[in-house]
Order: sequence, then C-alpha cells, then structure tokens
Amino acid sequence: MLSRNLEKTLHRALAYANERRHQYATLEHLLLALTADEDAAAVLRACNVDIEKLCRDVTEYVDKQLANLVSSAAGDDAKPTASFQRVLQRAAIHVQSSGREEVTSANVLVAMFAERESHAVYFLQEQDMTRFDAVNYVAHGLAKTAEGLQARIVPGARAGGARWAPAESYPDPAIEILDPSFARYRIFNAAVERLATGFRWCEGPAWFGDGRHLLWSDIPNDRIMKWEEETGAVSVFRKPSNNANGNTRDRHGRLVTCEHGARRVTRTEPDGRITVLCEGFAGKRLNSPNDVVVTSDGSIWFTDPPFGILGNYEGNQAEPEIHPNVYRIDGRSGEAALVADDMNAPNGICFTPDESKLYIVDSRATPHPLIRVYDVVGDGAKLANGRVFYDGGEGTNPDGFRCDVDGNLWAGWGTGEGRNGVLVLSQAGKPIGRIALPERCANLCFGGLKRNRLFMAASQSLYALYVNTQGVPYF
Repeated sequence: MLSRNLEKTLHRALAYANERRHQYATLEHLLLALTADEDAAAVLRACNVDIEKLCRDVTEYVDKQLANLVSSAAGDDAKPTASFQRVLQRAAIHVQSSGREEVTSANVLVAMFAERESHAVYFLQEQDMTRFDAVNYVAHGLAKTAEGLQARIVPGARAGGARWAPAESYPDPAIEILDPSFARYRIFNAAVERLATGFRWCEGPAWFGDGRHLLWSDIPNDRIMKWEEETGAVSVFRKPSNNANGNTRDRHGRLVTCEHGARRVTRTEPDGRITVLCEGFAGKRLNSPNDVVVTSDGSIWFTDPPFGILGNYEGNQAEPEIHPNVYRIDGRSGEAALVADDMNAPNGICFTPDESKLYIVDSRATPHPLIRVYDVVGDGAKLANGRVFYDGGEGTNPDGFRCDVDGNLWAGWGTGEGRNGVLVLSQAGKPIGRIALPERCANLCFGGLKRNRLFMAASQSLYALYVNTQGVPYF
C-alpha cells in the first residue's frame, strides 16, 4: 500500500511531465516531485542536501534537456518510464521483505539509487548524498553531520525515525561506538533484526536456553509471548497474565514474573502451577511489581513502583497502600525484606557479575530519571551506600537493563523519536556504545546458544542483535 504522501507525489511527478507535454515521466520528474514531499524532504535534509538548489538544478534539467520528450499529440498523458516503474517496484519489494505494509516516499528515494546511470542519482551524488546516507536515516534515524560523518541521532526523525527497515550493509550504522572500548563488542557483520511486531507495550524478556525460546510480556494485552529460535514462530505463552511485566529465571530454571494486575510476584512451577512468592509487605498490598532478578543464593530481588495502578491500561487503577520500595525474597525462608526505600519509582534492577553491587533505575528522580548503584552488604542480604551511577542530564530516561560478563551495563533507553534504543555504560558509568532503534526499548536480556545475542523488548516490537560478549549466566 502506498502512503498518502507518496500517492500525491506520484501524481505530482506525472503532472510535471504533462504540464511540459512530455511523453514520458522520468526519474527526474519523480525526483523533482520528491523535493516537495515532506517524508522525502526529511531524508534529504538529514543527508545535508540543499533542497532548494536540488530543485533548481532538476527543474533546469527537465526544462532544457528533456525537451525532446515533447509529444506532438495534444492531450496525451505522460507514461512512466521503465526506470520510474522499477524504482517503485524495488521500494515495494523492500518494504514487504521488512515486514511493513506501507511504501513511503523515503523508501522510493532509497530505491532510486539503484538507477546509477540516471541524472536523478547524479544530482543527489553531486551534493554528496549516497544510498548509505539515506538508509542510515530511513532505517535508524542517523543523520550526517556538517562534516559528512555518520555521527549523531536526529531528534524528531521523520520518514523512518519510527519506521523499521533492516540494514543493507555492514557495519550496521545503528550500532554506534561512543568510546573506543566498545569497538570490541561490535561484530562487523551483525545487524539489528526485528523478530516480531504488532504488540502494545513489550517488556520483561527472559531467555530459556533449554527450550531455545524467549518469553516476554505484552502488558496492555495481558499476555506473555513466546518466540522460538529454531523456527522464528511467535505464539501466546500465557493469557491472561495478570498484566505481567518483568520476567526472569530462578536458579532452578523456573519462570519468575512481576504481575501488575494482581500486584504480586509469582513463580511458574515445572508442571505449570503458579506459586505466589510475594503480594504484600507489613500487612499492605504491593503497588505493581515491575522488574526482578535472582542472585546465586536463590534470593529474588524486585522493584515495586506504582506504574501498574496509575490507570487501567497496564493493570487495575487503585490507590497505593505502601511507598514504592525494593524488596528481597530470601532464597531459603521465602520471607520478604525491604532493602531500599529511598526512591519514588524504582524500576529496572540488575546486579554486577560478582553480585557486589546492585543497579536500580530511579524513574522519578528529580529533575530527571537516573541510575543509582548500591553496595551489597550483610552476607548479600542488604544494601548500603546508595549513590548516583549515571545521570545523563536532560532527556535521560533509562528503563530495564542487564550486565555482560565484563561488567558493562546494557540499558534500555527511550528519550523520544530519533534517540531510542540501548545505551551501554562501562563499570565507571561512562557511555561507550549505543544501539539505535526506531522504538523506545523498555527492557532487554542476553540469550541465544552462547548468551551472545541481545534481545530488546521495544514498545510494539521485539529486536535482537548478536554482540561480541556474553550476558551474565543464570546458573
């Protein structure tokens, strides 16, 4: 299906040819029409193209060099040339292969570069625009700097900033090296993949290596989804799920889940029975358990912000009975203990590989969200010395995260269109890498046969990327 903007652009290209009584509508007519299309213009601007100059140059070419196309028969409509039609077909095939339904003017602009001998491509290349530049923006929202380098993510990216298209060349420009230390983790010939889409809000991915599958939550749809690595099949694992959010596995391989709707933390036994691990503290109901991790001693740590009771979209609206806290369920006794009460909305939670420190997202810190870190003390049962680990300033918005075996923190991120994805922080809290996604990433985990595949639950879709490191193992 063609977007409305593209339909108007195609009519405009034919009109340009008909106004000049040209027998054929060429790629140059199409390019001239694209300069007035807001989707295509966004791509051109991101590639540092002077649109006014491009429009003048193409218009002059069409008026002077295509005069031989004037038809002697009055009233005949211009016919698209073979190259004009090939570009549209190529754009449609590419869109279909990437799992989308709508062909946009941005897709057509990218497809035009295959017609290397055309004057249309010449005019684009004259302004140092390449197909690689266009794909970077359409697929990942990455624009060129004034120096012509693929270096920054454009805020408010259109024409592809929120639309998915797979990378067509290596290295994938969506994988950004912010510090030389991150270079070792990027695999040259690995690209971001979209495994599934069509959900409402994806959260809580958890890898099951023994079953070669991934589970994750689709909170508003009240279900836990399943993706199978062998076949790529997607199915519903559990519905209703009590608006499940965070998921992980305990040291016996059992699924542990935070449930917004029932305001509790549960464990799924091997026979499918559900065991309630915690649903209240000090005689009061929990708010809406959000994210969860399990340590080597079998203890379960989880955050309890109020997000799931603020409305009826991701749970059941209710008044909170208790302050948002972080809790630890003892691995032997099953007793819950309060371990942190100094945040208004604790969110993502993750231990360092040696379990000596605990990272927690403070989603309602002022003036903006940040990541805190605590020392684990008292034989691994208590927290101390809470402090800021990473404060990215205005626009900082971390969510769920996990550590790799080297201690780097891979954090889901969402700061608006053009800046969504994953931010990778070193043990010192320094941003070293970024994975740009067209959607906000709420949570992630490592998985795959060798724990070297990063799975990213991002808004309406599930993404994956092979990386040159491994996630911290469950067992």
